Amino acid sequence: MFLELKNINKSYNGNAECGTRNAERRTKNSSEFRIPNITALCLSEQSELNKNSSLLNNISTSANKGILQITGESGKGKTTLLKIIAGILKPDRGEVNTFNKKIAIVFQENRLIPWMNMLENIKFVMGNNYPDDKINDLISKMELNDSENKYPHELSGGMCRRAAIARALASEPDILLLDEPLNGLDSDLADKIMKIISGKMKNGLTVLVSHQAVDIQAEYLIEL
Repeated sequence: MFLELKNINKSYNGNAECGTRNAERRTKNSSEFRIPNITALCLSEQSELNKNSSLLNNISTSANKGILQITGESGKGKTTLLKIIAGILKPDRGEVNTFNKKIAIVFQENRLIPWMNMLENIKFVMGNNYPDDKINDLISKMELNDSENKYPHELSGGMCRRAAIARALASEPDILLLDEPLNGLDSDLADKIMKIISGKMKNGLTVLVSHQAVDIQAEYLIEL
């Protein structure tokens, strides 16, 4: 078991981003990318949006390996649920158990560290003994060759997105949380990136949040 959620509730009170601000204060260490953790979700009770009270109502899940895709319109609680799983937000009620798994998260924003070049951003989450050939292989697969020494402001939006995904994968998580990961990528490149993610996470759980269904072979689909 990678993840268990029991009767998760979260109020729609405008404070859902407070945990994100706290996470941003942790940018200078790797905890943002190695939070508690996930793998094959079965949602027994889906969330509903009640603008007068609740955003997420009594969500219970259990998870093992595979890809879980969460879809829904803006404001339905997709990102909030992702942050609760990551441990960035606390539910108003309910329990989250990630079984001491290692989690990596890619936010909707790329959140690359501006004073580090692309290679330094990726190495930021790695141990000192991480082999150079594994770094080079990841950069090559992400089609980021010849951009290692460029800073985030020198990269295109799509390159920053791929660098953010590469950084998360470099931490070798058990659970990978992705919030709109394919924004800014053309369809061919998006398909290629999803294949890379699937290969790297074959023994773990990937949770993919998107507004629209993505053409991937997800074992699980949740529509909020």
